[in-house]
Amino acid sequence: MLEIFTYSIITGVILSFGFGTVFFSLIQTSIESGYKSGIKLAFGVFISDIILMLVAIFGTQFLPDQSSIYIVIRILCALIILALAYTHIFHKTKPTISLTDNIVNFFYLFSKGFVLNIINPVNFLAWVALVATLKSYHVNWNIQSYSLTIVLCTIFVSECAISIFSEKLGKLLNPNKLKILKTIIGIIFLLLAIKIFYSIFQDFYY
Repeated sequence: MLEIFTYSIITGVILSFGFGTVFFSLIQTSIESGYKSGIKLAFGVFISDIILMLVAIFGTQFLPDQSSIYIVIRILCALIILALAYTHIFHKTKPTISLTDNIVNFFYLFSKGFVLNIINPVNFLAWVALVATLKSYHVNWNIQSYSLTIVLCTIFVSECAISIFSEKLGKLLNPNKLKILKTIIGIIFLLLAIKIFYSIFQDFYY
């Protein structure tokens, strides 16, 4: 159980640091309007993640219970992560932080977080891969729900922490430093993809 807990925490942290539109919008909102506004945006992300997770759960129920299917899914997942690693490490466009939003009411921020998160196809694929991976290990539904709940909560808590630290350290989060962080995350993605490929190799040959 401790292994599942640790795996879920790490997965949640990695997903929360995706460095996509949600991440930069979270920083932007927190710098401009304070961490409370960032948390409102994070709550919209949290609700959209619940929907994506439920769709992934019901969608994978229709997949045949064959290990080959899940090996293919894990390979696709690793390829997606490799693509993310490439864009994070080698993409030369500097991330920018726009400070032009003035509407800070809950509905606007909630809707912004919800929409930005749910329209990103990578988020849905990540939940599908996570659900499929749990199913491939043939763990019961209680353990699956336990793991997914921890991932969800970790994402929300991590994004709240990002909001708080963004407000306090806003002056340090300039585009150049964000580019360095983006490269570091790309390396983490690369290592994660290698780990997935290695686990597939072990399952296939041993």
